[in-house]
Amino acid sequence: MPPLVGGDDAWAEVRLSPRPAGPAVIALAGDWNAMPRKPRLQSTGQVAYQKAAAQVLAERGLGRAKVKVLQVIRIDLEGDGIEEALFAAGNLDPAHPRSACRPGDYSFVAIRRLVGGAVRTQVLVGDFHKAADETRAPTHSQVAAVLDLNGDGTMEVVTSGQYFWGAGLDVWALQGGSLKRVLEGWVED
Repeated sequence: MPPLVGGDDAWAEVRLSPRPAGPAVIALAGDWNAMPRKPRLQSTGQVAYQKAAAQVLAERGLGRAKVKVLQVIRIDLEGDGIEEALFAAGNLDPAHPRSACRPGDYSFVAIRRLVGGAVRTQVLVGDFHKAADETRAPTHSQVAAVLDLNGDGTMEVVTSGQYFWGAGLDVWALQGGSLKRVLEGWVED
């Protein structure tokens, strides 16, 4: 199947021939600084992110799953002096993708940001499985990049996903106080 790109309301199909080998990549050209602020990797053992991940899992019926935070990235997306935190958690092994979901499989990417004086967590992309499912492959997700992709000074978040039959990238832009998916592209084997 060819990669698909588009927004919530419209889809465009792009056929790549010959089909590229290897992981998905992002190419960007423009006359602006695509990284006006540098993302900072943080320790994955911080209690705040362990608790936030545990809360996300509990809200999705996986309260007994072992919490495993894989990424923590601090970045000021808007350039307003207030940093947001992106974090990824999961118990899937991307080096050994499976063709079927097992009970307790999970992987997600979330953002924690200050909204109206309170810290809020928004799950951007997630795969949560309370039961086995032979018809679905679990997806391992993570933050792939944080870049100003359109030159407006606000940085977009790029998440990547890998599963048994393929891989993809999603682009998330800050709109109306939360991150919204504005571009999605997947390639299946």
